[in-house]
Amino acid sequence: MSDERREDFEAKGLVGGHPEIRAKTRRCVEVEHSSFWTPLESDSHATALRQFSAPGPLAVEIGFGRGLFLGRFAMQHCDWHCLGVEVKRKLVREALVRFDKWGVVNARLLLGDARALLPPFLEKGSIDALFILFPDPWWKKKHHKRRLLDAVGLAPLVPLLKDNALVVVRSDVPVVLDLARIALPAIGCELTDGPGLELPVTDRERVCDRIGIPSQELCYRFRASGGA
Repeated sequence: MSDERREDFEAKGLVGGHPEIRAKTRRCVEVEHSSFWTPLESDSHATALRQFSAPGPLAVEIGFGRGLFLGRFAMQHCDWHCLGVEVKRKLVREALVRFDKWGVVNARLLLGDARALLPPFLEKGSIDALFILFPDPWWKKKHHKRRLLDAVGLAPLVPLLKDNALVVVRSDVPVVLDLARIALPAIGCELTDGPGLELPVTDRERVCDRIGIPSQELCYRFRASGGA
């Protein structure tokens, strides 16, 4: 990674630390599972990730939590390849347990910040659908640099989006939705009426419905000629 790219990431504040540094210091999750890859540590995993993302269509969920949405989406759309990125190792393990129980075969999981993990391995224009569902609002001012939903935070992912790629944001936090309304048009996304395909719920959505907290979904289409 170039010094300029590293400075950009450090200025933004990668969640969980830079995965290259974690790999060198061996402070990474130890999970033995065929659906969990560590491409920065393993050449075979790096090759597998490149091959997995190449055929398409490819769906990516950033912050998959316990894997309810990603697992159900993968089962509903068997012709898609589904890739999830999460920064919490406990959630990676819980999602893998779910996938095994459900028999999910077309989803793979990564641990770390998507802005550093995906660009080295995914081809430009390879993502057909990007899901950012109930992201952490990072309330404290000192943590605002970790927010994904701004033009700077999304910049490393923009080249990976295919023209007309679906971008979906869900949240029960108004400030998150406001950030999305500013950031996504700034990178070349246009608001649409809906996703155009069946989308499952998330664990957080289930909680919100149970306790009566309203949430909202914003759907966009990326226009490659109109991005930053």
